[in-house]
Amino acid sequence: MQHVQTLLTQLIRSESTALAQAARETGDRITWQPLDKGRSALNLVVECGWINRLTAELLETGELPFFEFSQFEQLVAENGTAEKALALLTKETERCAKALEAFPTEKLNDTVTLPFGEGMVKTIAEVVGMTHWNMAYHHGQVNYIQTLYQEAPEG
Repeated sequence: MQHVQTLLTQLIRSESTALAQAARETGDRITWQPLDKGRSALNLVVECGWINRLTAELLETGELPFFEFSQFEQLVAENGTAEKALALLTKETERCAKALEAFPTEKLNDTVTLPFGEGMVKTIAEVVGMTHWNMAYHHGQVNYIQTLYQEAPEG
């Protein structure tokens, strides 16, 4: 495995761990939604598990799998507890990391067309980077959600 794969694998695993920790810290408020309209920490964790699953499938097959939003909605319904959502994230992160470790380095520059962004074309390496970015972005959102429901410190 080349250095870029080692780095990406480490980033994916460490960000997944950090996101999971932040989600655990929400405690029984993991399903709380800002203004009753925003996304909950649980919803964000499930999305990251789903994206990691899709990335793993890309790395395992060389092709981006078909997906639609209804699949995500089903996954949220199936993983509606903290325990299940965090298990999904852990399982799919590890699957993605192992698929990346086994992926031929020379194919990282192969391109795929994403089904959003009006046919956005990205290298497989960029898609893997987006997987990390997605978890980091949602980690920040989970941290922000915590600030919305915490009581202000005295003083």
